[in-house]
Amino acid sequence: MLYRTKLDFDYGLFLGEYERLKSYEYSISHPNGTEFINGTATNDYWTSEGKYMIHAGPTMTSTVLSEYCNEIKRMFMLPGRVDGRFYRTEPNITLPPHVDGSASRPERTQCSLNFIINDNNGEVTFYDKGKETSYTYKQALLDVTKVHSVKNNDNTDRILFRISIFHVCFDEVKEIMDHHGFLE
Repeated sequence: MLYRTKLDFDYGLFLGEYERLKSYEYSISHPNGTEFINGTATNDYWTSEGKYMIHAGPTMTSTVLSEYCNEIKRMFMLPGRVDGRFYRTEPNITLPPHVDGSASRPERTQCSLNFIINDNNGEVTFYDKGKETSYTYKQALLDVTKVHSVKNNDNTDRILFRISIFHVCFDEVKEIMDHHGFLE
C-alpha cells in the first residue's frame, strides 16, 4: 500500500514553487462524496475545512511541476496522464478514510508519488480487512485505490506535492521503480 522511495527531489525548489502559487490554492472536499467508515461507503461529503489544493489548471501554469512530472513519466516510461498538484492540510485536521478520485470518472488516480515538502510528516493510515497500518514518510509511492486516511496532528501545515498516475496501477509502478532501484 505504501513504499518509501528514494528519488532525486529538490524539496526547497518545490516549497518555493508552492509559496509562489499559493494564491491559486482552493478549499477541497472529497471529490466523489464517498466516505469510508470501517470499510463501508457512506454518501457524506467531507467538510472542506482545513484542506486545500493547488492544481495546474488553465489559470495557473508551473514549469517546475510539469517538467518534474514529465521527467518521472519518461524515466519510468509511464503511458497516459501523469500530473502534479500541491495539497495543504492545516494543523490538527484529519482526512477521514477514503479512496482517491471518483469511480464514476473515466480517469481515476491509480497510484501516486507523494513528497512532503515541509517538515511535517503527517501520518497516513491504510485500512485492510479490519487492520490499520500507519506510516510516516518524506517521499513514497502510495496505492490510493485502497482505503486510507491522513492525520495532521502537528502544529504546522502539512504541505504535499503529489504526482498522480492515472493509467498504470500501483503494483506495476512499484515493479518499475524497484527494477530501477528507487524503492527503499
